[in-house]
Amino acid sequence: MSVCDFLPQDPLSGFFERHSTHAKYWLSCSEMQPLKQRDVLAMADSQCRDMWDDLELGYTEAAGHPLLRQEIAKLHNVNADDILVDVPHEAIYVAVNSLVPYLTRRTGRRRIHCVTCLPGYPALSIIADKLGCEMGHWKARNTRDGWTFHLNDLKSVVKDNTQLIIVNFPHNPTGFCPTATEFTQLVKFCKARDIFLFSDEMYLLTDFASSEPMPSACSMYDNSVSLFGMSKTLAQPGVRLGWLVTRNKEVWHEMNKCKDYFSQCCSATSEILSIITLRNMDTVLNQVKGLIAKNLDLLDNFFAEYTDVFEWHRPKAATVTLVEVKGWLLEEYVEGGTTALCDDLYTEESIVILPGGIFDEMDSNTIRLGFGKSDLDDSLKALRRFLEHHRPSVSH
Repeated sequence: MSVCDFLPQDPLSGFFERHSTHAKYWLSCSEMQPLKQRDVLAMADSQCRDMWDDLELGYTEAAGHPLLRQEIAKLHNVNADDILVDVPHEAIYVAVNSLVPYLTRRTGRRRIHCVTCLPGYPALSIIADKLGCEMGHWKARNTRDGWTFHLNDLKSVVKDNTQLIIVNFPHNPTGFCPTATEFTQLVKFCKARDIFLFSDEMYLLTDFASSEPMPSACSMYDNSVSLFGMSKTLAQPGVRLGWLVTRNKEVWHEMNKCKDYFSQCCSATSEILSIITLRNMDTVLNQVKGLIAKNLDLLDNFFAEYTDVFEWHRPKAATVTLVEVKGWLLEEYVEGGTTALCDDLYTEESIVILPGGIFDEMDSNTIRLGFGKSDLDDSLKALRRFLEHHRPSVSH
């Protein structure tokens, strides 16, 4: 029996596998337009250029290249030895699979209570559930001003045996992001209740419009783990590199021990590319910010044409958001909901859009849109063709 036999297929991966062979328009991508390797290398200082040119393609240090950990430490305001470099998606499993047994032992309970966001990134809930946690959900509100998470809603879900809260802010799939004040209140609540916080922050630094950007949990609370990396904000999903950060040394060692059974070390080339990027954060973030602003304007204009079938609100951060389907379009798919709609979008126009049910099985009327890619305009033209083809004719 495999160590992962108890896990179901990841719903996201399963959907993309079934809807990728003939895909032309990826309207649900969660990443930014990837940077080109030559453009990253063009930003290299002399030290990084020498490291790249003289790089030996051997094994790397298990915890990550020392210079890489130094750059990450500056970003999160922690010490370099608080950092564990890992593959981003794998890091979710490493973190949760380490935290649940650790917290179970710490409390002496046979089963702990864990709270995750709903809707939410599936792996964050699935792994905790399959490890035997009693699950609770911090549910988002879909308001007239867009998606939001209220701290009072979380407080109503927390129980006496709640030991772990898992969040992913800026939020995938809604695009919600708490302000610095709101996130600080969340951290203070966890501190007061001695609840461990796992904070998936893969879209950190994308709340460009905020006057008080969201901080990283690991810089505020010892009993927290933050996850960040190159895949989303920093536009390099192909380097497959991220990191877990915690000041709790027991948890750090538990995660390092778990990581030994997966990617013992990361790619040597990816580490150098990541060092270069982190040393040029402002340049990369300005490029990301410019494309996001352009694409949000495109979406504003598109949805202004289709107020009869979509409920659109600008997201606060990230490169994804949930959009509510309504009107005649939802009525046409009253049986299968947005899952059937997304199947037809793929079949008829080779458009890949995720149904909201991937992130909340009770959701049948939303879709997740991604707006980080440079070909968004072409994808919206394909979506417009589909809508105009299906629009009911008006009889006089």
